Amino acid sequence: MTYAFVDTNLLLHFKVFEGINWTNLLNDKEVVLVICPTVLDEIDKHKDSAKGKVRNRAKAIYKILSDYLDGRKFNGIDLIFCDQGIIDPSTSTYSYGREDEYIIAAAKAFSCEGSKVIVSFDIGMKFRAKLADLDFKMPDDTPTNRLSQEPTEEEKRIKELEKEVLLYKNRRSKPTLTFRDGTDTIEITQYVAPDFSLNLQKYREELLGDNQPYVYKRPPLADYLPEVQVRQIVCPYTDEQIEEYNNSIPPYVDRLVKLRNIKLHTSVIDKYVFELKFTVSNEGSAPTGKMGLLINYPDGIVVIDKYSYNEVDLTPPEKPILQTEQAKKLAQLAKQTLAIQSYDFINHRFYSNDDRVCENHWNTQKSTVSSTFLELPSLNHNLNVSIKIPDRIFVFAREKGDFIINWTISDESNIEPIEGELIIRVK
Repeated sequence: MTYAFVDTNLLLHFKVFEGINWTNLLNDKEVVLVICPTVLDEIDKHKDSAKGKVRNRAKAIYKILSDYLDGRKFNGIDLIFCDQGIIDPSTSTYSYGREDEYIIAAAKAFSCEGSKVIVSFDIGMKFRAKLADLDFKMPDDTPTNRLSQEPTEEEKRIKELEKEVLLYKNRRSKPTLTFRDGTDTIEITQYVAPDFSLNLQKYREELLGDNQPYVYKRPPLADYLPEVQVRQIVCPYTDEQIEEYNNSIPPYVDRLVKLRNIKLHTSVIDKYVFELKFTVSNEGSAPTGKMGLLINYPDGIVVIDKYSYNEVDLTPPEKPILQTEQAKKLAQLAKQTLAIQSYDFINHRFYSNDDRVCENHWNTQKSTVSSTFLELPSLNHNLNVSIKIPDRIFVFAREKGDFIINWTISDESNIEPIEGELIIRVK
């Protein structure tokens, strides 16, 4: 049997009753804790005069020791109280009245069948125990043996007040930019252009086959008329006028083929053009001031707005103009009497009375937008608002990879601008 004389610091700071494995510590299955009167006095003093956790712990230990005196046990631990040993001031090595010496004296005077050991977490007590030829044990200073450092209610309240003060001092706005869905990453699909070359070649051949250059032909109904008169009536245009018209046909065919190519690509591209939509949030603890938002778009990806269109001039070849009133009359007479109006360019499908015709389709060959700047109003904390970009911004990708959008928000309520990144991930 081992009798363990417990120091006050062990009761106040270690799990003597709650957790210390006395069998392992003292290498004995039978252990009795011994409490000296000086330890009771110390506990009593701490419960009345100490502060915070020490006072609360002293009150708890005081109650446990009082229960032992009433014959009740705690967690099955055996505990006894002993008389104080007598210290002779003339032979004492240390100051008279030291609590450590009273425990040493009590252990020396204690009569028992078994071993005696001083248990403390005080290195001074260890020194005194060795001088008195007594065994000494010091528990391991581990979280298992140590009491948790749970704050008192007073300490908790102080912490809360400090937090509130800090929060007030650091009260500031924190605007941030995300995509419309609240994320910082969107995924779009890479565009791989189909091959429309055969389709365009066939279309060109059809255009040229259906629309041959204008050629004057003598109509059968005019066989009885002299050639000069027939030419004046049937074709009141000069050779130069006819040549100029015919030379304008191939470029016009080129423009029509170009338009067909754009239309074919547009029919596919529409599924790959993604509109960028953004949201500004205030994640701070104070409202923002007026804000300036700058969005810089990355290289390597096509960024366009609603005005980023291919414009194709569809102005058709112009019909030659009859220069003289006589020519006009002769042409009119030919239409009325000889039924040869088909030779007055009306049979040419290219001809139009419109001055200019054009069509707009996506231009995804290169970026037309490099950045966007917007002025935004103040935004309260913990709120967000969708951004309306007047010209609307679209992205189109021909390459795979991650493309970084850099943004900067200048907030009147913050000294420094806030910066961040958004990612366009092309699959």
